[in-house]
Amino acid sequence: MDMISFAQNFEDVMLSRALKGIQNGFYIDVGAAWPDYDSVTKAFYDQGWRGINIEPNPVFHSQYAEVRAKDINLAVAIGEIPTKLMMSFVKDTGLSTLNPTVALQHSGQGRNIDEREVDVTTLAVVWNEHVPENQDVHFLKIDVEGFEAAAIRGNDWVKNRPWIVLVEATIPMSQVESYATWENVLTSADYHFAYADGLNRFYVANEHNELLDAFKYPPNVFDRFVLASQVKLESGLRESQRATQAAMHEREEAMLGKEIALSYKEQLESDKNRLELELQSVYSSKSWRLTAPLRATIGRLKSLHDIKDGQHNIFQSFRQQIRSLVYLLLRRPHVKSVAKRVLTILRNLKRSILRLASKKDSESTIDSMSLHATQVYSALQKVINDTNKRV
Repeated sequence: MDMISFAQNFEDVMLSRALKGIQNGFYIDVGAAWPDYDSVTKAFYDQGWRGINIEPNPVFHSQYAEVRAKDINLAVAIGEIPTKLMMSFVKDTGLSTLNPTVALQHSGQGRNIDEREVDVTTLAVVWNEHVPENQDVHFLKIDVEGFEAAAIRGNDWVKNRPWIVLVEATIPMSQVESYATWENVLTSADYHFAYADGLNRFYVANEHNELLDAFKYPPNVFDRFVLASQVKLESGLRESQRATQAAMHEREEAMLGKEIALSYKEQLESDKNRLELELQSVYSSKSWRLTAPLRATIGRLKSLHDIKDGQHNIFQSFRQQIRSLVYLLLRRPHVKSVAKRVLTILRNLKRSILRLASKKDSESTIDSMSLHATQVYSALQKVINDTNKRV
């Protein structure tokens, strides 16, 4: 997997090349500024390294406290001796400085300066108080906006020896080199100049001079790295594509839902039309016309549940319909199949009449029928018997 470079000028790429064999290394970052943007240490932290971030700007320090919980984060400035000094803070930049001359330049360029007193300590103190015993410091980075010389002089270079030291080597916001004021401190402490990138100078401790070859060439394609800004853009693009695809998927689902609803509506319309046609066919059929008297009779029977006047009233209501049905069947003996169904229904009607006749509130019996009712009933019974014989 390619390395992600967060540093301003590929410093992390050069350090990674030189220290590629180190697992769980340790760093000290003086003038750390942002924990992610233009950070020399972010790539190493993500790989499991730990270290000390020194940043007196309270805004940046609070960010380190939030996102670098496994690091040691110190809200102090670094100088030659422990003291208190006025520091010039330039909002939303990494240009804050203890150097009054540099602060005056920033003010002359129209930048707003906020001066505050800060605690100043030394690299020697930081080493003694915060670097674990026997812990190698694999690199020390110093970027203190024109106060590099004081910061370098505040270390005990005999006792505290980082493998690699990189120091910002130009006057802030310019290409004018300024390393002449402090380089001799490092070279006299047995550090060898290894590389300059136009902004920083890299030095390697004499006891680790095997690392010098790693600084022979500037960052190149063989270092296999990508810029954090590129990764961020690609991630944003992927997120945008996912959002677009999700919106398209939702739109397709909505369209499909509408199509299903329309299809269902059309199916209901089709079923309704089909049923209406079938019903119309039934209404116009010969069997429907032939059974009209029977349906009328059944309708009358349903109303008979509320009749409390006994069997005589039942037969008076039923007589005319039965007579019509019997005569109709006698005149049309060729409708045999219909007659069979009608006779079956008549048998059931007979049983219903008998059940009604047997109710407690009715004292009538068949024997008590009127002469005319008895004649109708006998005629009906004869039709049923004759039809059963023929069937």
